[in-house]
Amino acid sequence: MDSGGSIPEEIKKAAQVTQWLSTGLLLVLPEKVNGDIEKLALSGHSRGGKTAFALALGETGQKSRKNKPPAKNKNATTPNFKALIGVDPVAGSSPSNREEPKILKYIPRCFDMSIPVSVIGSGYGNQPLGLFPPTAPDGVNHSEFYNESKPPACYFLAKDYGHCDMLNDKLDTTASFIRGISKSG
Repeated sequence: MDSGGSIPEEIKKAAQVTQWLSTGLLLVLPEKVNGDIEKLALSGHSRGGKTAFALALGETGQKSRKNKPPAKNKNATTPNFKALIGVDPVAGSSPSNREEPKILKYIPRCFDMSIPVSVIGSGYGNQPLGLFPPTAPDGVNHSEFYNESKPPACYFLAKDYGHCDMLNDKLDTTASFIRGISKSG
């Protein structure tokens, strides 16, 4: 996803891709290859992890004109997800500074999902590096996502790894800079 857009925009784009899978996937697969969207898993890293959780929860982050809570968007043409994997998900820079949709409620096992959830966290993501703040701060990171997930859920902590250690080896300049200033293993 484009990190320059808002999370509601990212959720909308991800929903469009999953809707396309229902009709478009078979048209682009090679001959004799069949995609089974009945076994579709959803995954994301960092803010993409939050986007994945929001999409699985049906949260759009869009408020109505009367400033009501974020709407749920359960579209019948969107495939049902069979599993959700959050790779060091992050919901903002602090509990008081979260972007819409504010899916973290700080209530244990409150996520309204009936699919298996796996949350993978980094041990160093909540630690600042010099003047730079943590990339996965406490209260909005993997531990809270796991805490709010209902069973079946599992939690893995890569204790000697940082938030940016979970990125690809080849990165663009901005991502390389962020990785360079983040605590890593």
